[in-house]
Amino acid sequence: MTDRLTLTRAFEGAGITSEAAERIATEIYDAIHENVATKADLERTEAEVKADIAAVRSDLVALEQRLDLRFNALEQSLDARFKALDQRLDLRFEKQGDLVEVRILRAERQVVAAIVVALTVLFAALHLWPPH
Repeated sequence: MTDRLTLTRAFEGAGITSEAAERIATEIYDAIHENVATKADLERTEAEVKADIAAVRSDLVALEQRLDLRFNALEQSLDARFKALDQRLDLRFEKQGDLVEVRILRAERQVVAAIVVALTVLFAALHLWPPH
């Protein structure tokens, strides 16, 4: 009400009659009243946006933790499989006395394992980029 009264007095001060000033002020006030954000509206919206950002950050941290667990499990699984394969190859090639070939195969497996881990990390990074 004080905004409308202030506006009416400003019109009256500019030489408009009291009745006309009141009508003009009422029309202006009614036209913009529902379409103007107050400082409280902006502060509330800012708080909501900050809360949303905090929730997204929290979700990203949780996702990162889950990915870390998955990568660790994958790495352990690969390590166990390669260790078992190493043992089988050791037995096979020790019987044949071809240790040089065993070393080459181990190096190839390590390269393949590194490539698999690198591709897994790459695909996970691509899944997270760009942020959704």
